[in-house]
Amino acid sequence: MTTHFKLDRDDHHSDWRLLFQFSTVTWSMILLYHVMVFSWTLTHLHWPEIDNDDRTWESKLLRLMQPPQQTGYARSRFYFSLFYSLVHVYCFMMTLIFWTVLVPNGHGHLPKHPDDPATPPSYNDHFCEAGP
Repeated sequence: MTTHFKLDRDDHHSDWRLLFQFSTVTWSMILLYHVMVFSWTLTHLHWPEIDNDDRTWESKLLRLMQPPQQTGYARSRFYFSLFYSLVHVYCFMMTLIFWTVLVPNGHGHLPKHPDDPATPPSYNDHFCEAGP
């Protein structure tokens, strides 16, 4: 739905811009986080002990999906904590910037009714008007 909304707008930029927008990067990181946590939960609940000597593709996939070893000094634990913090900070930061900076200045790209007197004029409306 979000992709359709972004692609359906009249814009002179290329559609490749969507890959590099902050909201798309944040959404991708949140999706990756949820996929990781879902796979870890699934493997932990259904296959708590996986044989390390088993070389079948099912075992290799399950070992890949399971969470890293929980030792106190593991770097993977630090990297996951860093990834978790970044995902949530980016999400809240994007929301804060959108609602406190972009929307009040008329750059929120929200659909608005042109006859609504409560709708503030956008920044571009002041400089693009034809007049004396």
